Amino acid sequence: MLEVFTLYHPGLIRRAAVLTDKARMSQETYWAIYPTVMDVLSPQTERHLDGSLKQIVLDRGKAELPLFQLKEPRESVIIVNLALAESLLRRDFSGIQLVRLEQEQTI
Repeated sequence: MLEVFTLYHPGLIRRAAVLTDKARMSQETYWAIYPTVMDVLSPQTERHLDGSLKQIVLDRGKAELPLFQLKEPRESVIIVNLALAESLLRRDFSGIQLVRLEQEQTI
């Protein structure tokens, strides 16, 4: 998955973590990604009474990167563009969930 991310977003900051299972005498490499944090929510975004996100609506002109994290103190939401989402879906990855988001309606 990291290869796909870096193909679409070469400047993505990432760090390797090697976890060791001494009982099985094996090591696995995992990657932590640190996407750019962006404030791209439209005023049309709906929130619950507690301030958490109900329906995310993106500001059409601000979302420029193919992969970024919302600047949202209550929740951790990573946004990918359509091309990256389709590329991820063509591969057999597990453990991710993609949800379609709305973009701001212009008059």
